[in-house]
Amino acid sequence: MMRCWTRLYLWCRELCRNNRDHVGRCAPLTQPRPEDTIMSTNPAPGFTRQPDRRMHYAPTSSRVRVILNSVLVADSTNAIMLQEEDFPPVYYLPQVDVRMDLARRTGRSTHCPFKGNASYWTVTVGDKVAKNTIWAYETPFDEAMAVRNLVAFYANKVDVIQVG
Repeated sequence: MMRCWTRLYLWCRELCRNNRDHVGRCAPLTQPRPEDTIMSTNPAPGFTRQPDRRMHYAPTSSRVRVILNSVLVADSTNAIMLQEEDFPPVYYLPQVDVRMDLARRTGRSTHCPFKGNASYWTVTVGDKVAKNTIWAYETPFDEAMAVRNLVAFYANKVDVIQVG
């Protein structure tokens, strides 16, 4: 069984130790108490097939803003950055930091063997409709619990995602 939050803590601590440019970019993390640690009861099947696959989740103190049709639709200083092999970083934001009043849940669903099933939302700002622009893992596999109920945006469906 894997302790998901412990894995996140250890990764961020190691990154800060080995990369001077990264120091201070992670939100302060403390070692979780055993009673606060989530034990794997729903492991991701992708890691069984690809045990060397790396997916790094880290809190970031950077401000993340998303703009669509010249309107600020998300603004957060509480994002989680996911760095997955061979992909650019993805920032997952708390829904309270997103203009969810501009979003409508769609019937689209996809499956990732490492994170779980994703739900999607279409965002409408004025006359601009960005279909299936937001996604979230509402009941992710244990290894992806760091982004449970957080939302992410497709960079190619919004005007800009600003980080920093």
